[in-house]
Amino acid sequence: MSLFGADEQKNTNKEAAFIKNMEALVIGELSLSVRLLSLSASLSIASAVEPDAITTLTDNISSTLADTDIIIKTNKLDNSLAALSEYISDCSKTIGTYSKNKSYKNLTEMRLCIDNSIDKLDIVSNKFNKESKQDNK
Repeated sequence: MSLFGADEQKNTNKEAAFIKNMEALVIGELSLSVRLLSLSASLSIASAVEPDAITTLTDNISSTLADTDIIIKTNKLDNSLAALSEYISDCSKTIGTYSKNKSYKNLTEMRLCIDNSIDKLDIVSNKFNKESKQDNK
């Protein structure tokens, strides 16, 4: 193999490692967002804080997801990550609506949305972990 080929292989390995790191970062941010969803929902259901505090938390989720979306698009990461980010964003809006209206319909939607977010995050995390284990062999 030529020296040029060896350098090309090193660059490919570095790029793959960088992409894996970016995927890990995105999954971490999505996990944080889901945890903030759960916290926001719990506080809202318990009426433990004013609706403005819930709005602040959902704004934090939106900000985190905006950063996540930039990383996903910039690095051309898997579409499942972008879909999960969008789903979590929609859940955040549902929580905001429930916090203001306190309607049973919104409560049911909110709980279902959070459960689905957790399930979808588990799928993405498990896929990432499985691929990472295969890459390390």
